[in-house]
Amino acid sequence: MDAALIASECVDTRVRGEKAGIMCKLDLEKAYDHVNWGFLLNILRQMGFGDKWLKWIGFCIKTVRFSIHPVGFFPSEKGLRQGDPLSPFLFILVMEGLNSMLRIATQNRWIRGFEVSSRAGVSMEICQLLYVDDTVIFCEAKEDQIRYIRVILVILEAVSSLRVNWRKSSLFPIKEVAQMQRLANILGCKIEQFPTTYLGMPLGSNHKELLIWDGIIQRSEKKLAIWKTQYLSLGGRQTLINAVLDSLPTYVMSLFPLPAKVLEKLDKLRRDFLWFGNKERKGYYLVNWETVQLPKLSGGLGVRNLRIHNECLLMKWLWRYVEEEHALWREVIHHKYGQDSQWCTNEVTIPYGVSTWKTIRSFWTKLAGNIKLRIGNGAKILFWKDVWLRVGKMVEIYLSGDISMNRVAQLLHVINEFNGFAARPDTISWVYSEDGRFTVNKLYKKEMVTQQGLRLARWKYIWTSQAPTKIKCFVWLVAKRACLTQEVLQRKGVQLVPRLTGNSWTMPEHTVDLLSYWIRRGDSKSQKKWWRIIPTCIRNDDYCSFLILHINDTYISTIFVKVPQTKELSEMVMKLPPANGIPQHFGSLLKECNPATLLSSG
Repeated sequence: MDAALIASECVDTRVRGEKAGIMCKLDLEKAYDHVNWGFLLNILRQMGFGDKWLKWIGFCIKTVRFSIHPVGFFPSEKGLRQGDPLSPFLFILVMEGLNSMLRIATQNRWIRGFEVSSRAGVSMEICQLLYVDDTVIFCEAKEDQIRYIRVILVILEAVSSLRVNWRKSSLFPIKEVAQMQRLANILGCKIEQFPTTYLGMPLGSNHKELLIWDGIIQRSEKKLAIWKTQYLSLGGRQTLINAVLDSLPTYVMSLFPLPAKVLEKLDKLRRDFLWFGNKERKGYYLVNWETVQLPKLSGGLGVRNLRIHNECLLMKWLWRYVEEEHALWREVIHHKYGQDSQWCTNEVTIPYGVSTWKTIRSFWTKLAGNIKLRIGNGAKILFWKDVWLRVGKMVEIYLSGDISMNRVAQLLHVINEFNGFAARPDTISWVYSEDGRFTVNKLYKKEMVTQQGLRLARWKYIWTSQAPTKIKCFVWLVAKRACLTQEVLQRKGVQLVPRLTGNSWTMPEHTVDLLSYWIRRGDSKSQKKWWRIIPTCIRNDDYCSFLILHINDTYISTIFVKVPQTKELSEMVMKLPPANGIPQHFGSLLKECNPATLLSSG
């Protein structure tokens, strides 16, 4: 992820500049299988690892045996086992040999990488990005630099047995490059144009381009095509959406903002699959999509809000900018955009391009309102501009010309509360976490509460029950009064007159009619388990409407509230006339109104 951001910033800098450049994207042929053991152990020795450690590593890689059925087991002479947790770390150390050779070439000015600089004139040079076997080299569009790259890669092959697959490697020109074909022939690779991909991330395309998201949409449609061949309940479809479809765009959303058209397309795919499944003919969306995206304990199905999740993922970069002071990606961002304070870069004023940092930086104001500065030695905190007091910025409070007695008293109170400096450095903490650590999940929950508002319903009694998921989803629909009864269909504009056709029994008029079957057989052992799952206030809504205040979400908030066990209430319910064919012995059901009893069996 960090390397993808660095590559994007380097390409963006060269695109905005005047000089042409070349990006060389290398493909190592069967990288893990060709590693020379002697070269690996020599790298470890040069890095200061002791003899005992070298013996351990040598034993791990040299005792490998492979089996082919007709031949039996046979030993290996080189390579690292793919799938071994140790292999990626060892391969990174092997690639340190290439990294060292390129660094020496850069220091001697044999190869000139891409410079990343700000208006203040501070710059740094990036020549190579290596992440396991994904290698990218930046250089100027000059023949001598391409030849140096060729020599370095030939030396690497000789000492480590790592061979570059030139047929799969590519050169990407930036701006107009003369004799591009001649440069490609030196390496023996092909010429390609931006945009491309690096580490699974788009590279070289405008961050608002819809082309970036075509792969995500296609993978989602491919998954749906498989699922639509199966008969799945609402609960099954909801589980697949939460587990698979919500996660597919997460990786790309960690660096790129989600365009409105792509968001609309992904939401439509998820929404149609949730409500219609494998039906070719569309029906009704039973519950509003914004409600479906609420957390389960707030009255929704917990389907992820991709827009809010995308913002949370992008804001994580701002938190990391503060925490990871010595990371390479942070140094690149710092040198390119400058620093407004110790906590963030300058506001980006240049037009949008290949880079995504302008979008990421735009969320700083929102993030800053949720963090608290912890004063240490005071080296990082700006006295006037930073919010190091709970009353706000000093520049906004005490330089406004208001010298009232209240302000003076407030200032004296703040001075008395200040405990002085400490030996530790200044830090930040996340105000919505007990340990002060930022996580995307905590920010997402906070944003959902902020934008959607708190709900008072005790939905946990549905989702924590032992009932199957499809039953929980049905009870959720009932609690939302979303089942397609005559009442709901009429609200949706469908006019039905079933009594004229003599089929009034086939279409229940209200939600409570759907539950009358369970009410009649509530004492049956076969129905008792399901009867107890049904929320109490849904069952007796027609009889006890005088107990419920229909204001905003008050009805929903009282679904799982325990009905008082009073003699007066029982007598009042017993005196109510029957409705919709429900027997008058409904008062006996008040004994089951305790939520703990409702969920005791499931």
